[in-house]
Amino acid sequence: MRLLFFISIFLIHITAKSQGSIEKLELVSFNTVQDKLSATVDLTLPSDEGNFERIKAELLLQEFYDEYEFLEYQKKHSGSSAKGNSFEIGLLKTKNDTFRTYVLFKNVDGQNQIIELRIEEEK
Repeated sequence: MRLLFFISIFLIHITAKSQGSIEKLELVSFNTVQDKLSATVDLTLPSDEGNFERIKAELLLQEFYDEYEFLEYQKKHSGSSAKGNSFEIGLLKTKNDTFRTYVLFKNVDGQNQIIELRIEEEK
C-alpha cells in the first residue's frame, strides 16, 4: 500500500514536471506572446484588465511592450491540471522595473494557447 502511494506521487511529479517543461514561454518577446493568444484572453496589465478578444488583447499588449524594454524572463514555477491546462509563474525584468507574471494555457488541437495572462508590478 505504501509503495503504491509513493509510485503515485512519483508519477504525478514526473507528469507535472514534463508537462510544465513543454511550454517555455519567452515573455520578453511580444511576437512569442502574440502567437500563443487564444480567441479570447483574460488579460491583466498595470494599465488595463478584462476579458478581451484576441485583437484587442494584442493591441493592449503591444502598447505595454512598446512602453518597456524587457531584458529577461525568469520562470519561477509551472504545473498542470488533470484537464490538461498548464500554468507558468515568472518574473519579467526591465532596466528599472520587475513584473510578476502568471500565464494559464489551454491545450486546443494540440497547441497550448494563452487563455489568461497577468502581468503585475512586483512589490
